[in-house]
Amino acid sequence: AAGLAANQIGKLLRIVIVKFGPMYIPMINPVIVETSDDEVQSTEGCLSRPGMVPITVERSKKIRVQYTKPNGDQKESFFKDGVAICVQHELDHLNGILI
Repeated sequence: AAGLAANQIGKLLRIVIVKFGPMYIPMINPVIVETSDDEVQSTEGCLSRPGMVPITVERSKKIRVQYTKPNGDQKESFFKDGVAICVQHELDHLNGILI
C-alpha cells in the first residue's frame, strides 16, 4: 500500500488517498474510530523525506475509519495489515506528525 496526504503537497486540506493493488481510496476528513489491541512493528519511510533512513514504529494491525467520499457520501471502512499501517501513517500527516 502507498498513500499521500494533501498537506504533503502543500494543500491544507484533511484529505488522504491510499492505493493498494489497483484500488485508490480517497478519504476526506478521515477519523480512526476503532483500533485493534494487537499491534505490529512497521518499518516506514516517507515521501516527504526522500532519502530518510526508515524507522520502526508500532501500529495497530486493524483499524476502522470513518470518512467522506468525494461524492459527499459518508463511509466507514475496516482496514488491516499493510493498508491499515498506510492509513495510520497518512492520518499522522494530517495531524502534524511526520513519521
